[in-house]
Amino acid sequence: MVRQFEVSDPRPLELLAAIVFSGVFLLAVVGDRFGTADIDPSPLRGLHIADVLFPMACWIVLTRLHVAIRALGRPLFIAGLAWVFFSATAGLSGYLATGLFAGSEVLAGMAFALKEMEFVAFLFVSAIVGYLRPVLFTRVLLAAGVTLFIWLIIELNAPSGYYLVGLPFEHGASQAGSVFALLGTALIVLPMTAGLTRGGYFCQVLGVALLAGSVFSLSRSAILGVALSAIVIIAGYRLRILFPLILTLVLLIVMGSLLASSSGDSLRDLVYLRWTDVDLHAGYRLDKWEDLLGFLVENPLLLPFGAGLGSPNYLVLGRDLGLLLAVDSAFVRRLFEVGIIGSFVFATFLVVMCRVTTSRGSQFAVMSLLAIMLGSGVTLESFQVSQTALLFYGLAGAFIGSARRREEVQTRLLGARSQGLKEH
Repeated sequence: MVRQFEVSDPRPLELLAAIVFSGVFLLAVVGDRFGTADIDPSPLRGLHIADVLFPMACWIVLTRLHVAIRALGRPLFIAGLAWVFFSATAGLSGYLATGLFAGSEVLAGMAFALKEMEFVAFLFVSAIVGYLRPVLFTRVLLAAGVTLFIWLIIELNAPSGYYLVGLPFEHGASQAGSVFALLGTALIVLPMTAGLTRGGYFCQVLGVALLAGSVFSLSRSAILGVALSAIVIIAGYRLRILFPLILTLVLLIVMGSLLASSSGDSLRDLVYLRWTDVDLHAGYRLDKWEDLLGFLVENPLLLPFGAGLGSPNYLVLGRDLGLLLAVDSAFVRRLFEVGIIGSFVFATFLVVMCRVTTSRGSQFAVMSLLAIMLGSGVTLESFQVSQTALLFYGLAGAFIGSARRREEVQTRLLGARSQGLKEH
């Protein structure tokens, strides 16, 4: 692995940033939570162990603000702060228009705003780690990938997911499929973005295996995300992606032959059942989306800034849902909560995230991860679910930070070389 981009900085806060990044990242992979199920009577439902590290992440960013700006780039830093400011102010203004003044509603809205701050703070910390410790990012990603691959082997022998493959503490198909897809994609593009000098093929083999895990989750939205991400990767990396592409095709042939064989009867029946119950799930979700969007149409004053973060749980879906995510669509929930202006601010934040580096490889790495989030977001609140959101922001931030570090080093090397030529 290439080490010339490492920055020697033993100060305690940099070490703390490494600990927070590693802890949050690995906790998000396994699906940590305080509650035991989505519908949990505990007052801690909706909270995650990784949330405990949020104050540390804020402290790191505030005390190393100049490093965060260098790691992220000023445009992304400003766009991130703009989204945080909007979600904490205008993102809660809808409660004034809807008349939800009870303590539980306001507290829930504030909790959702804090989650958005947590995601952005982790993006900043991940960029700092990628900028100062790119080798650490690579090692953490590999450790997470190996851990998830071992879990995939266990799951294929004794599935614990709602349909087939799940995660240690999260059995939902969409969440499990998205986590496998995010990590698999990151491992596939890692050799082409992080300057690996060895171990590249291992990373890509592991990444393809995790993409197979995403398929085995039987999540339709996750598979859509993988398909969109594959298009982005092929368009961005072209011939450099030939090895994992061939490996994926071989794996698909093996999986197809397994389904066609007599030994795969039970799996084939499960896949058929999963892909033929679309009407049941679609009808249930469409009814919710129709209610939410209909509420906005009936209350046009809410269209610019939305009804407020967390408001779908109280206005349409039922007050007993509290902090849970039950809209089943990242797009519908975002539009309902923050309106047209808020959705534009958030979309701008994502676009800047994809364009902030000059490295084509790093741009397409972030875009491929975003494609998974958008695909899975059709039927999963991917940008609000802690597990998928933290993984996405962690991966994107680390890729951006390490890319900007390489750009700085290359610029300095070119400057030194030009200076040397002038002197001679």
